[in-house]
Amino acid sequence: MGTRVAGWTLGCVLAMAGAAGGSAAQAQAKNPGPATAAAAHTLQRAAQVSAKPESGGGMHQGITVHGWWVIEVRRPGGKLYSHTEFENTLVQGSGSGPTVLAAALSGSSAVGGWVVSLSSAASGGAGGACGRVPCYLVSPQFSSACNNLGNCSGSLQTSLASTPAAGTGAAMVLSGQIQSTQAGSIGLVTTQAVVCPYTSSSNAASVTLGTYSPAQCAASPSAESTPLIFTQASLPTAQNVPEAGDTINVTVTISFQ
Repeated sequence: MGTRVAGWTLGCVLAMAGAAGGSAAQAQAKNPGPATAAAAHTLQRAAQVSAKPESGGGMHQGITVHGWWVIEVRRPGGKLYSHTEFENTLVQGSGSGPTVLAAALSGSSAVGGWVVSLSSAASGGAGGACGRVPCYLVSPQFSSACNNLGNCSGSLQTSLASTPAAGTGAAMVLSGQIQSTQAGSIGLVTTQAVVCPYTSSSNAASVTLGTYSPAQCAASPSAESTPLIFTQASLPTAQNVPEAGDTINVTVTISFQ
């Protein structure tokens, strides 16, 4: 169900994948704690999800990718409007999640940065908090692409953190914020890895042996890099954004087990 995202050029808008199943829980919060406490809670929750035992008590086999999302909507002035947490799924198929992992681990491609998209689940993206196009959060090195992506923020930061549960090791954390351009909702979210070089054909994906380091990929011409959808989720209950100018804070903790 995963497909290659449209080319990462300054004249093109990123393509969106179809909706995928996800689980969500939405709650109102009146007294948010300090940012450090929130970050610790996010890592703890991600670790709890990662540490779920296999059903039936059997031996765990394979590697599972967990993506734990926290989305907060704050009104002008900083008052918390809503707080939503949910888990996403690795997008399967050619030119998506498994391709990113295999290409990066084999050295065939380099990951130069990341993209997070937030959109309405409605057909054509109507009713989204950033209009008919998604809200995009991109790594700072790709912020020049924001000129052609509609509502876009180059605030996305990538960090490495230790998860508190034993055996889960480290986790990658993507975090950033963006302001809404209209009242709307968030119902479909994705993470996308910007890789280079990457090529595909209509019959099967083929990865060209890479000549780029991650730093070189981040600095490469737009024609040399391509965002591939890594994880995504559809929220059973869309998260409401009341009006233009609201701040949307996003944290995605990606861990492996």
